[in-house]
Amino acid sequence: MTAYHLVPVVFVSMSVAACLSYDAAIKGRWWFPWVIVGMGSANCLLWSVAARWTPDKRELYSVSLAWDVAVMVAYNVLPLVLLGVRLSPQAWVGFALVCAGAILVKSG
Repeated sequence: MTAYHLVPVVFVSMSVAACLSYDAAIKGRWWFPWVIVGMGSANCLLWSVAARWTPDKRELYSVSLAWDVAVMVAYNVLPLVLLGVRLSPQAWVGFALVCAGAILVKSG
């Protein structure tokens, strides 16, 4: 098993957390913050496992890139596509800048 095998697991976990965050009925429940904290902690633990399983810096960078794409899709694209979030023109410009910034950070 490699660190790349953890990326789909984390993507599913982050997608569930994003969907829970956009559901108004669930956000009002007493257990909601604890579930989100638990899921975030599990994702951090999985990242530490992925970093430990990665043998060299070049491959760690590649895993990091895949991990960041999973985060971007789960928290930025999924709400736009599946959860009915509508953005203003200014928000679309901001979204484009966030994507461009992530690309610039990873390429430099």
